[in-house]
Amino acid sequence: SLPDFEENLNANIFNIEKKTKENYTSSICNDQKTVVALDTNISEELAKEGTLRDIVRCCQVARREADFDVSQRINVSLIGDSDKINQIIDENLEHIKSELLANEVLSDNLTKVDYKTEVKINDETLEIQLQKSKE
Repeated sequence: SLPDFEENLNANIFNIEKKTKENYTSSICNDQKTVVALDTNISEELAKEGTLRDIVRCCQVARREADFDVSQRINVSLIGDSDKINQIIDENLEHIKSELLANEVLSDNLTKVDYKTEVKINDETLEIQLQKSKE
C-alpha cells in the first residue's frame, strides 16, 4: 500500500523483471518472495585455492591408482610446466605434505619412482611421481 492512497491496485497491471548485476547470478526461490544472488567473480586468491585443491585431488587419485595403502607415507615429486602452477606448489608445500601423508614434496625427479602420471590442471601439465617412503 502507498501512503495517502486508498485504492487497491490489481497485481496484474505490473510487470516485474529480475535484472542481475554483472558477475552475479541470481534465482527466485519457490516462494516467489526471496531472491538469492551470488557473486561469481573469481579472485586471484580463490583461483589459486582452486588450483591447489585440484593438485591435491590429482595426487590422491594417483595414489589410489598406484594402489598405495591409505596410511602409507610417500615421497612426491610435482613437476609443473608453468611458473604459475609451480609457485602454487612452492607456497603450499606443508599443506600438500599434510594432505598426502608425504615426507617430501620435490620439484624434480625422484631417484626411484613407484608410480608416475601426467595430469592437466587449468590447461597446464603437471607430472606426478610417487614413491613409497621407508619411514
